[in-house]
Amino acid sequence: MPFSTQRVEELRGECELWREIGQKDNPDFENSWVNYDTRTHALAAFYKDKFNRVWIKGLIKNGTVGVGNAVFTLPEGYRPSERVNYSGIDGTGVPASRIQVYPTGAIEVLVGNNGFISLDGFSWRV
Repeated sequence: MPFSTQRVEELRGECELWREIGQKDNPDFENSWVNYDTRTHALAAFYKDKFNRVWIKGLIKNGTVGVGNAVFTLPEGYRPSERVNYSGIDGTGVPASRIQVYPTGAIEVLVGNNGFISLDGFSWRV
């Protein structure tokens, strides 16, 4: 797309704030998942940037690992159009987890040690 002042104008304005899981008007944790430590680590959260890219972050623990056990479910407008998969750091301390985000908005940890699972840096366009 060629540079234009109209395109620059579209990018100005306020950024959406992080939407923390479990807070008012945001999705709740499911299947026993919780934040790892609310004092020292990033809370599980998501937001959509000005380029219609959704980002998630946070360190979670204790939930049920496997297909059909969502960590939380994203609302419409934040969901990918097709399944997206990510590798993450888990309770073993190495990239050993597999996280999948479904078009339904469900985010599941398919493989990993639930001592902790990192959601940091995952993103997709909507």
